[in-house]
Amino acid sequence: MATNEQGQQLGHEPAAARKRLLVVEDDPDLSWLLKFLLELEGFEVHTETLGRAALDYASGTRPDLVIL
Repeated sequence: MATNEQGQQLGHEPAAARKRLLVVEDDPDLSWLLKFLLELEGFEVHTETLGRAALDYASGTRPDLVIL
């Protein structure tokens, strides 16, 4: 597990401090891989395959970043 300069483990931040990401990807394998890798880095990741569903989710939760 990666650590920061203070020796603290990365990827284990409290839920309130985690950045919320929305990944919009129609390839299920790529979507899974992105979610897996980003969660390892400590992000809260939500995935959607359709644009309309992504817009609905984003309007309700206001993610910090959207990856298309």
